[in-house]
Amino acid sequence: MNKIFYRLRIAFQIIFNVLFFSLFIFALPIALGNILIKTEFFTLFSALSTFAYSLFVLILYIVITIIFGRFYCSILCPLGAMQDLFINIKPKRKKMYPPYSTKITNIFRFIAVLIFSVSIFASASWVAGLFDPYSMSARLFTNVVQPLLFRIYDWIVFALNRADIYFLKPVMVNPASLWVTLSSLLLPLAIVVIAVVKSERSYCNSFCPVGAILSILSRFSIFKIVIDENSCINCALCEKSCPAYAIDSKNYKVDQSRCVRCLKCQAICPKKSISFTPETEGTKSDRLSFFDKSITIASGTIAALVIPDRLLRKKNYTESETNFVKRSIPPGAISYKHLSNSCIGCGRCVDICPSKTLRLDITNKPYLNYHEASCEYECNKCGIVCPVGAIQKKSVPEKKLIAIGLVNFISNLCVVVTEGNDCGACAEHCPTGAVVMGPYNDRLYIPVTDTKLCVGCGSCERVCPVRPERAIIVQSLKTHKTAMSPHSDSSEQAPMQIENNDFNF
Repeated sequence: MNKIFYRLRIAFQIIFNVLFFSLFIFALPIALGNILIKTEFFTLFSALSTFAYSLFVLILYIVITIIFGRFYCSILCPLGAMQDLFINIKPKRKKMYPPYSTKITNIFRFIAVLIFSVSIFASASWVAGLFDPYSMSARLFTNVVQPLLFRIYDWIVFALNRADIYFLKPVMVNPASLWVTLSSLLLPLAIVVIAVVKSERSYCNSFCPVGAILSILSRFSIFKIVIDENSCINCALCEKSCPAYAIDSKNYKVDQSRCVRCLKCQAICPKKSISFTPETEGTKSDRLSFFDKSITIASGTIAALVIPDRLLRKKNYTESETNFVKRSIPPGAISYKHLSNSCIGCGRCVDICPSKTLRLDITNKPYLNYHEASCEYECNKCGIVCPVGAIQKKSVPEKKLIAIGLVNFISNLCVVVTEGNDCGACAEHCPTGAVVMGPYNDRLYIPVTDTKLCVGCGSCERVCPVRPERAIIVQSLKTHKTAMSPHSDSSEQAPMQIENNDFNF
């Protein structure tokens, strides 16, 4: 029976993490629905940091942890799954309990929670996101694993095309900067290597902000790993197999705050002396009294209800604050302030972007790069897949009216002025009619812009042939506005036709 529970735990871990990894490797169609596309169920960090959608998720995990302990770490955590994979294939070694002082561990936990809390309230959630297991795993797969797999796939497509076989099509890869690639690869890789070589799940117990918070709740869990002193033969197999260094077999003790509930000890025990059971009179500790548990539950509930209110009272940008910034942020991100407060830098929006316009900056925040692509007018996928509400979900009609920037035409750079040739590429590609062609010098036509209709999609900037500085650009808005509908009465003026459509530039 003990091995059955262990195998069930392994099965659930495989199912959840295969689903998680598939979300970042394959571009699942929107038609599959939000349950398969969004990753809210994995993102305890976002529940703790943003409260954008997930008060229910937060309370759910608080209750689960107080009842059963840290099953999040052994089933849902993607970084934990990667560590377990390499821990299980590495050579076995003798381990001693504990590998380091519990007091030092608690100090590290306190520092992790302190950094997490300060970064959230200082509107720098990306700092906490650097060390969050979900965010690290998501960036690893979005910025490293997925592009590598796509490159291999494209090589296969190229080889088939050389053989006149064309049933497969190449895929578009969203290139990441060197910094984003290295930061996405090196940090999780270092953690996994440390896990394999030295201390296994010590990251989860010393540095992970989610693990630090769950360890506090797990200390007071109702169900515990318990060693029966009467039947135990002190073989120490449980202590040697524990990836969290939570078992002191000599003294029949289990550190419930360290234990990640992998149930390996229970499965490996030859005498079935280890059980996962509610505490009894023989195992109850004075410190884990009903009063202590009540205080913990009350504190967690108050934090879940009060902290979101504290965050929601933060200063919001007003309609008058419309100064321009260097880079545009996705429709639904509301403002730079909102994005900074909410985004955990997982890169899911970058992964799903069909035009590959989105990039991650040095703080792992998404922005739009108009040099090679533009924000698709009929697309709202980034808001659908965002697990934390940093990019709010908008319907396609709503998204079409979000102005993330305003068009700016620089006439002295336009080929119509500099070379006397008709162009009109910007007007042809504008989806809202914010750019039309007006008469210029008798026979020529020059772009005429209307910022009230502009949504800042970047289509005009992308196709402008002028280099290196383009004649028409998008001035990005720090706080998004609402554009006028292109179908309103005040914008029924049809674009003027261009006599020369050869684009002689």
